[in-house]
Amino acid sequence: MIRFNLSNTYKAPVKFVMLDENGNPETMEFQAEFQRFNAPAVKALMAEKLDDPVFARRVLKGWKLKDENGQDVEFNDVNLERVLSLAGLAGDIGMRFLETVGAARPKA
Repeated sequence: MIRFNLSNTYKAPVKFVMLDENGNPETMEFQAEFQRFNAPAVKALMAEKLDDPVFARRVLKGWKLKDENGQDVEFNDVNLERVLSLAGLAGDIGMRFLETVGAARPKA
């Protein structure tokens, strides 16, 4: 079965590793809500060769994210910029999006 009537967004976990103040790796995770694109739109998006933060802003439409105190972090422009300012995280968001749409798979 293939379902053609799909929502405009979908959710997927994003995992990433940051080093703590002692240099120890700390794995973090949040639930991303990505914009759903059809195959030609994904190809066009990739052809734009956007830098990581711009790409992440384009595909990320929401999240379920908690801070270190367990408090929900609202998805808004200010918090999005805070998240994207963490080194490497914008790239991880973009790579996770590409994985979920199959664009990160090697071509046979």
